[in-house]
Amino acid sequence: MDFDIVLIVLNSLNNLDKVLEKGFNIAKELNANCEILYVEEKPLFDIKEVISDTNFDKEEVKRKIENEVAKLTNKEIAILVKIDDTPDRIWDIARDKKDILIVTPYNKDITPKVVNKCEQSVYVLKSMAQIYENIALVAYSLDIDECIEFTKKHFGNIKELLYNFLYTPYIDPIDPVTTMAIEENEILLQTAQDEFNKILKSNSLNGKLFINSFYEEIDLVEYLKDFDFSIICSKEDETLGTLDDILEKFEGDIFIKWEKIYLLINQNLGIS
Repeated sequence: MDFDIVLIVLNSLNNLDKVLEKGFNIAKELNANCEILYVEEKPLFDIKEVISDTNFDKEEVKRKIENEVAKLTNKEIAILVKIDDTPDRIWDIARDKKDILIVTPYNKDITPKVVNKCEQSVYVLKSMAQIYENIALVAYSLDIDECIEFTKKHFGNIKELLYNFLYTPYIDPIDPVTTMAIEENEILLQTAQDEFNKILKSNSLNGKLFINSFYEEIDLVEYLKDFDFSIICSKEDETLGTLDDILEKFEGDIFIKWEKIYLLINQNLGIS
């Protein structure tokens, strides 16, 4: 999957220089053009903080962004400044563009909504590190050749491939603890392990099989804390809430390669 556009989405001018630098570095790595969207969000029911075109200076915000952009590039960069509804503002720009990557600093109130709304890839900035060494690719299915190739091409070697097998035990409708039910479940688990081992071998990777987000007694999100870059590859309906958990608890940057079919999460997408 190639990207032609990197859309840097801002809800604050905090760390503006670092966010823009990271976004521009990502665009350079991907050989993509940059666009910038700033959305001013305020609490819906806070009357004192109600924003309108009369008390929010869009031009001033745009000037501040332009000044920082000028320090990083001589290219003409499109900058839009809007009020409220970040997910919808992004949707208006990106809905027909499958080749767009959304780059945005993490915000606990806004980011989950953006990820759930957008069909495109989303790069969530938390640590904003420039170089990453420990990469984990987390898969919810084993149709992940594109994910592996993309990761190696742009971010380096994968330290571990973690397969989160979503396991629904077979239950005999007549007798749940029959020998048949036990054997059927053993076959399901062994088949998942065998298929996973084939992927590891064919790609020369190390890895672990998680069952419903657990490897033995270790939770997937807890396990990821030792990585500085992790990617999750999944169909949209397979994450079962673990994506929100990772967004909240994972301390590194998160790259979500989201094409309605695939989802990639990375902890610290290392782009120098």
